This record gives sequence, structure tokens and C-alpha cells, in this order.
Amino acid sequence: MKNKKTGLLSVLFAAVLLIAGISGSAVAYMRTRTVAIENDVEPAYVSCEVIETLTEDKTAKTDIQVKNTGNIDAYLRIRLVTYWVNNINDKEQPVAETSASLTEIPFDNENWIAGSGNTYYYKKPVAPEAMVEFLKIGDSIVLQASVNGNWQVIEVFAEAIQSEPTNSVTNRWKLSLDEKGNISAAP
Repeated sequence: MKNKKTGLLSVLFAAVLLIAGISGSAVAYMRTRTVAIENDVEPAYVSCEVIETLTEDKTAKTDIQVKNTGNIDAYLRIRLVTYWVNNINDKEQPVAETSASLTEIPFDNENWIAGSGNTYYYKKPVAPEAMVEFLKIGDSIVLQASVNGNWQVIEVFAEAIQSEPTNSVTNRWKLSLDEKGNISAAP
């Protein structure tokens, strides 16, 4: 009986060694024959840039454009912020004076929609590296002079948000989209 147990254990031990040897050989073969594959995944990023022109006499802003500098389609918005500066020794310094009204902005209302707080939304997603015009062709934003001799400044700030999934723009910017994915209402 003892011989049978020893013989059975020897056969079992030999079988385990044989399986381990075959498995090890298979793994070694696969490692030497497997070609490395590079991961070509490029992470998405969203960014934008404002391009604008200030007239030489600094009395108007023209050619306000926003460029999608990211690598995916994005919705764009701009915010106009105005304040007054004085011009002491050619150094513009902000002054405490009530800002001028921005009610007469000649924006391209076919492609942009006005929101609250001087915020404007481009209605369609913008492709990477594409630029969109904010003002109507030939129009400008005239900068005013105050009764105290100060000058109005209008800063144009742009923001971008990814266009997919669409709930990223509807939840974050609280916008409504139509069935084509265009902005139909802004807060």
C-alpha cells in the first residue's frame, strides 16, 4: 500500500512539473514573439483665445474674434467687462467711476445669443482651430469718454466648454439646446 501511495505521488508530482514546464515555455514563447503596441491616445483639452483690434486712437474695438485653441469641438462664450481708466503719463490706471452701459453692442445676433451680465454665447459648437466673429461685419464697439476726462475700457474674456456630452454645457452653463445641438436659450 505504501508503494502504491509513493508511486501515485511520484506520478502526480511529475504531472505537475510537466504542466509547469509547458506553461512556462508557452509564456516565454509569447513574450519573445509579442510586438509592443504604442498607446496613441491623445487626451482632449478645451481652450480658447480672444483676438481683437483696438483702433489706433483707442476709441473703438473692432474685429473681435474667438478661436477654439483646443483639440475638440467646443461651445464658446464671451463676457464683456467695462471700467474707466485715466491716462496719467500714458499709464492707464483704473478709477472709481460708475461703468458705462453696454446696451448698444452690435454683436452678430444670427450666430450669437445674449445672456445675462454682458455674456454672449456662440450658438453652435466650434471646431478645433476655427475662429468665429463676434461683431457684425464693419461694426465696432465705441469706447466712451467720461465727463471727468477718463476713458472707457472693455475687456473681452472668453471661455470654452466641450460640446460632447451635451449635458456638460446644459448643466454647467445652464443653457438650452435645440434638437440640432445649437444653443436656443441662455440664462
